[in-house]
Amino acid sequence: MPTAAAHDAVGAMCAPVCVRGASIMTGGSNARDRLAAVALGTACIAFAVAVFIFFTTWLLAPVLSPSIQALFPPRFWLHALPTAGVVFLTVGITAFIGIQRRSARS
Repeated sequence: MPTAAAHDAVGAMCAPVCVRGASIMTGGSNARDRLAAVALGTACIAFAVAVFIFFTTWLLAPVLSPSIQALFPPRFWLHALPTAGVVFLTVGITAFIGIQRRSARS
């Protein structure tokens, strides 16, 4: 059975995390801020679902009719676009981390 001192020590370690987590979860004191955050999150999820459906349909287009195949660009871009996205994302994250470390040193 944990002692009271151990329980207080754990509570003291977790309190700042809980307080920070609660303030992050509320999204601010203004209801308009929360509504904007929910709207942005909904738009991001809708965009991600649309991209997923588009790429999945593009991938399966050879199985579908030729009229549907004509709606999509050449299959080279099916592989080139995600690859370019991963490369740019990796470069961007690496540059961000490098800039943060450099500014922390100075």
